[in-house]
Amino acid sequence: MDKELNIPPEKVTLDARLEYCELVREKLRREYNAQGTLFRDGKIAEKEWDAYKRDVFGPKNTATSNAIVAVRQVPKDAARALNDADAKLTVIDTNAVFSDVSVTP
Repeated sequence: MDKELNIPPEKVTLDARLEYCELVREKLRREYNAQGTLFRDGKIAEKEWDAYKRDVFGPKNTATSNAIVAVRQVPKDAARALNDADAKLTVIDTNAVFSDVSVTP
């Protein structure tokens, strides 16, 4: 089953959301290293180490990476929308859009 990183709702800004994702990734990296140390020191078997990498770390790492990509994609999408708007604006003749209005004091 695929996992999804749940970003707390109070993380409203893109910076806060990205920071949270990066903190989760760092915590996950440290957990991975701790499990690797247990394997290296002979405290867990290779079978357990492989199962951890496949069943625990792999899905969490993928979910975290997907969340980071999604958060980073938002500004790119916004920039694309602005570029699209710029392209559409070039075909508007402002002389034809506005009518002359006389203002009397």
